[in-house]
Parts: sequence; C-alpha cells; structure tokens
Amino acid sequence: MLFRSHSDLAEKYAKEMIARGKADYRIYDALWRYYYGVGHVDQAEEVRKQETANNPKDAQAWLRLAAHYAVVHHPEPMIATLSKLTSDLKTFPNGYMLVGDFYYANYDLKDAVEQYRQGVNLDPANRLMYQKKAGEALSLGGKYDEAAKFVSAVLKEDPKDAEAIAMDASLRLNHAKPADADKIIAQLQP
Repeated sequence: MLFRSHSDLAEKYAKEMIARGKADYRIYDALWRYYYGVGHVDQAEEVRKQETANNPKDAQAWLRLAAHYAVVHHPEPMIATLSKLTSDLKTFPNGYMLVGDFYYANYDLKDAVEQYRQGVNLDPANRLMYQKKAGEALSLGGKYDEAAKFVSAVLKEDPKDAEAIAMDASLRLNHAKPADADKIIAQLQP
C-alpha cells in the first residue's frame, strides 16, 4: 500500500468536505493557500469560485474571490466580482461599504471614495458612516479640503459623533498654524 503525503491527504479531505457542502471558509482558505503556495493559480481560483457558488449570499466569499484576483493582478475579473456586491443591494445591503472597504484596504483610495460616495446616495440608513469613511480615505490621500466637506456634513447632522469630531480636529490640525493648534486642542477638552 502506498502512503500519500500529508498534503495529498489534506487536499483530499478538503475537497471531500467541499463536495458535501459541509465546508466553512477555513477549508476553502486552506485549500486556496495550498494551491497558491505550490503555484497552481488556476486551481486556487477554482476553489474561490466554488466557494462563491456554494455560498452565493456570503459577501465575504465574494470578497475573497476578488482578493484572489487582486493578488494575481487580474483587475477585470476583480471588478466584475466586486460588482456582484453592489448590483444586488437586496442580498448585500451594505455592498458599497464592503467594496469601498476592499479598495481602501488595498490602498486604492480613489475607487474607495467612489464606492463610499455611491453608498451615501444608495444606502441612506448608513449615510453618515459612508461620509466618515469617504472623509478618512480622502484625508489619507492628502485631499484634506474634500475630506473636511464630508466630515462637516456628518457633524452638521450629528454634532456629537465622536469619530467625526476627532477627524475634524485632525483635519484642522493638519492645516493649522502652530499658534492655532492650541485653540483647536482646547476646543476638544470637555
């Protein structure tokens, strides 16, 4: 009797679990890491595709498939995958936030801000969060004046929002003259 390597056995068991529909994301992750690590990028992609096919309402599965495409530098299928989250707001009501956060995590601030802007208009229940996230991304990208507009809009609606207050102070300190910094800090004191 021939003995298989541990990797072969692990691959076999992972595939069996996936085939039975009993796999959670960690099984897909382990199998993806295995295939990607040994240079079988096509098989790694198929694992992610199978995960989304088996879990079509799991936003994180779609984000993991998009991350695969980002890692292997395939922007077109990455964008198409992310659009699944923004084209079905009934299934993914926070799709624009998830996609904006994906771009933000990948330091694609322009696309992150675009997703957050769309979320402001299309997801009114989370409008303030989208505005704060857009402000944060713009600030990180050095667009302080644009960021301040988003933060000001949040503070106009909710003057006690702690995150927005901190962001506003940070933005004002970035533009402040040293003599004005003490005044800004004093305004933050209770």
